[in-house]
Amino acid sequence: MKKVLVLCLMLTVIISNINVSFASNNSIGYSETDDEILAAEKHVKSMIKNAEKEFERDIKENNGRVVETNNLADLSVAKTIEYLNNQNQPYDKEFAEICKQIEEIKKGNKGSVLSTIKSVNKKAGLKEKDSFVSISLGTDVYAISYSTWSNMTLSEKALCVIYPSQALRVNSCSKLAYEYTSDKFGGNGLGDESDGYRHAIWNALMKARIGNTLARSFATAHEDKTQDELNELANDGYYEYEHKVMDLHNNEEGRDCVEWYEAYPFLSDSTIKSRVTAKLTNTSSGIIWLH
Repeated sequence: MKKVLVLCLMLTVIISNINVSFASNNSIGYSETDDEILAAEKHVKSMIKNAEKEFERDIKENNGRVVETNNLADLSVAKTIEYLNNQNQPYDKEFAEICKQIEEIKKGNKGSVLSTIKSVNKKAGLKEKDSFVSISLGTDVYAISYSTWSNMTLSEKALCVIYPSQALRVNSCSKLAYEYTSDKFGGNGLGDESDGYRHAIWNALMKARIGNTLARSFATAHEDKTQDELNELANDGYYEYEHKVMDLHNNEEGRDCVEWYEAYPFLSDSTIKSRVTAKLTNTSSGIIWLH
C-alpha cells in the first residue's frame, strides 16, 4: 500500500510539471504554417519592389534621381544599437535582443525567412497549428519577452527577418511617435485625432530615417490583418477595417511630409512635427480620424 501511495505521489509531482495544450483551446498562441510564412515572404518582397517602383516614378516626375543606398545599408543590429544610443534615440531593449537573435539565426540557416520565423516562433512559445496535443516538461523560461514578436502581423515578422537592423529603427520611430503624441495630446488614443497624428508622425520619422521604400513597407505590413480580424469591433466601437482605412491614409500623409532628398538629422524632428501638425484637418487632403 505504501508503495502505491509513493508511486501516486511521484506521478502527481511529474504531472504537475507538465504543460498539456489542446488545439481546441482558443487561449493558445499559434505559430503560422510553412505555407503562410512562404506566402508572406513573397508578399513583402513584392511590397518592397512596388514601393521602390513608386519611389522611382515620383522622383522622375520631379526631374530628380536618387538611390536610397544609405537607408538600405546592411547595418548590423549591434551597430544600429550603438547608433541609437549615441543619438539618444529610444528603442525597446527586449525587441533589440530579438533582432540580435534573428541576425544570429539567419547566419546559421543562410538567411532563410521560413526557418528564422519558425525558430523565433518556437522561442516565443507559439504552438504548431496542426499539433492536437503538445506536451512539454517543465516551464519554459526565457531571458527576454517575446510579446512584441507574438503580436506582430506575419508580414511584419517577414520584414524583421529580412531587415533586422531597420526593424529596430522602425521600433525607435514608434517609440518617438508615442512620445511626441503624448506631449501634444496628453496621451495616445484610438480612432481619434491623436491616433491619426501618431500614425502620420511615425511614418514621417521613418521616412527621414530609413527612406520611403522601407517606411511604406513596414507601415503597410503593420496593417496586414485577416478578413476575420478586420471584421471585428475595436475598443472604440468602430470596425477594424475602418481603422485600417484611416491608418493607411494617415501613414501616407505622414510620409508626404518628408521630401525624397530630406533625411535625419538634417531634417529635424521639430520640423517634422510642425509639418504633421499642419495636416490635422480631418479631410481627405490631410490627417483623418473617426471620432
